Amino acid sequence: MSRSLLGRRLANPSSVLLLSTLVSYAVAFITGAIQARLLGPVGRGELATAVVPATLIALLATFNTQDYFANRSAVGDDPRRLVRESAGISLVLGAVLVPVYVLAVSVIHDPLSHVWWIFVGYALVLPLTLFTTNTVWIATGRERWATVAWSRMLPGLLLALGLGIAAFLGAGVLGVGATVVVTGTLGPLLALAWARMIPLGRPSLTALGAAWRFGLKAWPASTIWLFSQRIDALLVTVIATKDEVGFYVVAVSIASVLMAVSNAIGLPARNFAAQGNFVAVRKRFAISLVATAAAGCVLSAVIPFLVPVVFGAAFEPVNQIAWILIAAQVPLAGATVLSFALVGSGHPSRPLVAVTLGLATAVGAIFGLYPVLGVEGIAVASLLGAVVTFICLLVEAQRISHVFSLRRSTRNQSAADAAER
Repeated sequence: MSRSLLGRRLANPSSVLLLSTLVSYAVAFITGAIQARLLGPVGRGELATAVVPATLIALLATFNTQDYFANRSAVGDDPRRLVRESAGISLVLGAVLVPVYVLAVSVIHDPLSHVWWIFVGYALVLPLTLFTTNTVWIATGRERWATVAWSRMLPGLLLALGLGIAAFLGAGVLGVGATVVVTGTLGPLLALAWARMIPLGRPSLTALGAAWRFGLKAWPASTIWLFSQRIDALLVTVIATKDEVGFYVVAVSIASVLMAVSNAIGLPARNFAAQGNFVAVRKRFAISLVATAAAGCVLSAVIPFLVPVVFGAAFEPVNQIAWILIAAQVPLAGATVLSFALVGSGHPSRPLVAVTLGLATAVGAIFGLYPVLGVEGIAVASLLGAVVTFICLLVEAQRISHVFSLRRSTRNQSAADAAER
């Protein structure tokens, strides 16, 4: 391949995002294996009891303000001003939420236990986590794909280094948990600092209010969407034994490799939708489904050989769980693109019904199937919820806007756009 052709390929956002996401998920797979080897099924389950809910809390705590920053950045607002506003709203939210966070954790978990300390660590870095989340989306809106790529790769690369040190020192659950918290916070900060996306000056209170109002419109749908994607991993930490939790989170880490494909292909759909380029949205929707299914077939074939070699013989029950979760990634890929497109096109609350039905399906199925099938039943419930969400999102997208119809020509699309306006 010529140098100019290679340059053009790497300049393509899908190529950059796919490469960085593949690297980040590959590293996550390796670090997950290291954690499993260091801690065993029970210790890995104990770690997940803190990490899974804490990660979800950090995403919910943005109150979806990242959608405001992504949209304003995509339409050309000054990124320096947006970064200031990102810092401002992150500090305000952090000041309010951190004390509540620590108090709630102290009520639910035994103070000074391993799980409690890991939760407190996540609470203390929450303002920084909110800032990096919002600001990476500013970079996304400006199509600064290299910054987005490094913000994805650096946490995993730093975690791999940190886990190597932890293994040398013989660290247990608490040491590994501290490493996860620190590297997950530091990685995106380093990427943003390198891109000079640092807050300078005082943010406008009016702009903070605008970000808050925009985010709240989409927050109910986004909250349900997050729960619909992670409810299985969340509930397994509540209803399953620690070794079952360990098996399940390892299976999730394997199946999540496929999210590299759907996210890399689907992420630019938000910008395309914001710019009115729905032909590109439909193309990415189709490619995401096909690519995820093809990659899933390959991954499923190697799992019986992969798990005992990488994670150890103790994790053999992971195989069946992983196969089911891999199947769930196909409808999730389509749902991800549709959700990005709906939010980017100015309909942030439209996915609410679809994700609510998907979440209700998953929760009902989890409590119905777990007593019968164990953790495999939770995986089946996740698959059912993903299918319901995908079907409902597709129907909703076509119903509210002709531009998402897979059967219409570009001419019909333009006419529909004009009619809506």
